[in-house]
Amino acid sequence: MIMWDVFQEVPLRFQMENSFLCTPVCEKEAQPDGGVRDIQTQSLAVGDGMDYEKDVRNPILTAEDMPENSSPFDFRDPKMWKCEDGTYRCVIVNDRADGTGGRILLYRSEDGFNWEFESVMLSNDGRFGKKCGSAGFLYPGWKKT
Repeated sequence: MIMWDVFQEVPLRFQMENSFLCTPVCEKEAQPDGGVRDIQTQSLAVGDGMDYEKDVRNPILTAEDMPENSSPFDFRDPKMWKCEDGTYRCVIVNDRADGTGGRILLYRSEDGFNWEFESVMLSNDGRFGKKCGSAGFLYPGWKKT
């Protein structure tokens, strides 16, 4: 839960040592039917909370890092955080390759650069409404306005 009254008091400019910004990057890929689709990967930028530079190890997560039956066309909306034990976690929205619904994938890293798939945190399994944005498929009937 986000406590908006707490966030209102946080200064807009602050310094963070080794702040990470994870973002999806799309690469065009020719398809067997002659069309072109965007393959989504995750890339990292390192900064101080205000200024960021792309990391030379990008992309940090690709289709090779996804669990079985994952769509490389829908691998987006990363949310990354540092845990109390110093490790990092990242959740990413993904559709299944067979079109049977979305899910949230959880990844773990010791250093924020080298990631391992940990688990599927939540699967749609046809129980929820259509997905929209980073959490839309979690809520039945939720629509983007």
